[in-house]
Amino acid sequence: MQYSEERRAEILEKVYQELIKPRTLLSISKDKGMPCQDTLYEWIRTNKAFAEKYMRARDIQAERFAENIVEIVSKPLPELHKDPAFAGVAMRAELEKRKQQADAMKWFASKTAPKKYGDKAGDDTPTEKPGFNVAKKEE
Repeated sequence: MQYSEERRAEILEKVYQELIKPRTLLSISKDKGMPCQDTLYEWIRTNKAFAEKYMRARDIQAERFAENIVEIVSKPLPELHKDPAFAGVAMRAELEKRKQQADAMKWFASKTAPKKYGDKAGDDTPTEKPGFNVAKKEE
């Protein structure tokens, strides 16, 4: 499908706004009226201005995931059940769920902002962002 420059600019702005909520590019591409994920990656790869904005959105997204981790682990545990035997099982399940959520967010943040949240945070070794390369166009 062909998009006018105006429509493409609207879509790219919407993608940016949705990424910082944070949402994944895959979930955004499933929204009504949005191009498929492959098309969005192609636009990121070939549009330097949008690629830079995309990287800023990913950095903001990593910050939000880090903040969400703090919220998840700080949230008070609920009273789950009157029966102590069941309450213990339910509590372990709730703790495991929170751990998995936090681990997934930490992993994602480490991949989208490796200098800040990666295993070697603070290391000045150059790293590439996963998932795309910005094409350098010869003019």
